[in-house]
Amino acid sequence: DIGVTGVQTCALPIWQAFTETNWQTNGNSTELLFGGLVFRPYYVVDGQQRLLTITTLLSAICRHQALTDTDRADIEHAFLLVKHEGHECYRFGYEVDLPSHRYLIQKIYKNQDSDEVETAYTDNLLRSRNFFDEKLSDLSTGELRQLVKKVTSSFQFNYYEVDETLDVFVVFETMNYRGRPLSKLELLKNRLLYLSTLLPLETRPQLRKKINDCWKLIHEWLAKNRDDVLKDDDFLRIHWIMYFRHAQNRKELGSMAEVEKDLLDVRFTKKGIKSGKITAEYIQDYVHNLGVSVQKWFELNFPTHPQSDLPESVRDWVGRINMLRPLSLFRPIILALLQKAHPESEAVSLLKEIERHEFLVFALAGCRADANQAHFYRRVNYFFVGNLEIYNLIQNIRSKAHDFYNQSRFQDNVLYWFDNGDGDDRGFSEWKHIEYFLLEYENTLREQQPGELLLGWKKHPFERVYPKSVERDPSWHSDFDEVYSPARCRKLCNSLGNLVLLSRPRRPLEMQYTSFEEKKRHPVLVNQANTEAGYFNGSFSEREVASFENWTHKEILERGVKMLGFMTNRWNISLAEDFRRTLTQVNFSVETPE
Repeated sequence: DIGVTGVQTCALPIWQAFTETNWQTNGNSTELLFGGLVFRPYYVVDGQQRLLTITTLLSAICRHQALTDTDRADIEHAFLLVKHEGHECYRFGYEVDLPSHRYLIQKIYKNQDSDEVETAYTDNLLRSRNFFDEKLSDLSTGELRQLVKKVTSSFQFNYYEVDETLDVFVVFETMNYRGRPLSKLELLKNRLLYLSTLLPLETRPQLRKKINDCWKLIHEWLAKNRDDVLKDDDFLRIHWIMYFRHAQNRKELGSMAEVEKDLLDVRFTKKGIKSGKITAEYIQDYVHNLGVSVQKWFELNFPTHPQSDLPESVRDWVGRINMLRPLSLFRPIILALLQKAHPESEAVSLLKEIERHEFLVFALAGCRADANQAHFYRRVNYFFVGNLEIYNLIQNIRSKAHDFYNQSRFQDNVLYWFDNGDGDDRGFSEWKHIEYFLLEYENTLREQQPGELLLGWKKHPFERVYPKSVERDPSWHSDFDEVYSPARCRKLCNSLGNLVLLSRPRRPLEMQYTSFEEKKRHPVLVNQANTEAGYFNGSFSEREVASFENWTHKEILERGVKMLGFMTNRWNISLAEDFRRTLTQVNFSVETPE
């Protein structure tokens, strides 16, 4: 929104009152006659944020109760707005067709409710206004007058009026490569607006409106989850991978630097306009899909959000993938899938295969983060435009997963977890995907109980049943420390069968309950009432552990083999029982305490 902006801007809906007859041409300049004054509009190429900050501060000063009506009128007339016959003309603002303009006028300048859609930019405007209101609250009338004098008289600006023969869009782009740059998404918008001025005159108004409307939609959806605003360039990068076809012989693909270079130096250029490759229709099609994609990008990132229209089964599998690998290499493919009219069953089949690939290749085999990335980045556009059938894509994903996963790699990965780390911080407890696996195991137990709801796809706390040495009560010694070596005790502590997903984080006072019997059931005080808590009424994984009479080496090995058996069924891999016992890392002889 903050690229090219009008300095002299009128508040909506008053702007519509200024028809072409109100504007006069004086030589090479266009002027607006209003209230006996002559206004000449300027585009601010660099320094817009500074001017906006100053006007926001001055408007906050004008709202201060300690300011006199005369002071307020003088500041408004000189620096903020001109009033004439019931109309208002603001001296500084966004261009009228940009979404932040109404918000700036209504909420920031006038301190009224705004009917404009809130975005990350409007959030920043409101945060700025509230900041100044808070800082000014304790100032006296004299202090406010002194502040106005400093702001309006002491600031120094280097002012350059750009010759009208220079293109303002090109100047803007050049200036914003210096200092702190704008996002690539904003630079792209400026470039598209610039190219629209080179196309036939009759296409310009409609194309400009489509571009501005699209960016309004983009910023609305990127900021729809107020607690977790999505980044401009993350969206632009994934969309670029999906929308354009990429060379098959490239090993590297998808860096943000490459996206910027391709969009601004190759695809959307003045040369493309001259050659006829870039047309109004070409830009419109691209902009249209940006608008379609941004809603699906939001749903991809927040599948369970109330604003998501995804079917329940699709939400479920997208949520799984997001938890398993938040930066999954399949995000461009998922973005394409969510825009296509595939039957729900086919969409779920593809998502299941993606989740399986991510679990096998990265969670089990421990491959590099870019394994298979270039391969699927080069194929996503074929799927997006309909040249790659969903069935063939599913088969391709399955095949590529098996290129990287095998039992030997999984075993090597397990050995790495147990051989690295400090003290008891090693083994399955240090597996990067342990929360995901334990959650999947928990939900499988829940599915076996009629009417039980599954837990949501986010990290849940887990703990070691047999505690770490620094947390261990002497009650554990007779079954572990007095029987096994410290190295074997460490393996028992961090073996898969000893880890349990909790229904809630442990309260500090509960940490003292370290014996197995106390972990299963212990008294707690809740809302000044005595009750009992523990594994017996916790998650279904906790209840499973509570069903054991004792907790020793035997139970840890038995449960670990069972959980790895669940893994073989859930992800359709072959893990023989002997191999599963080896993977637990506690398949040594079970010794009987003397």
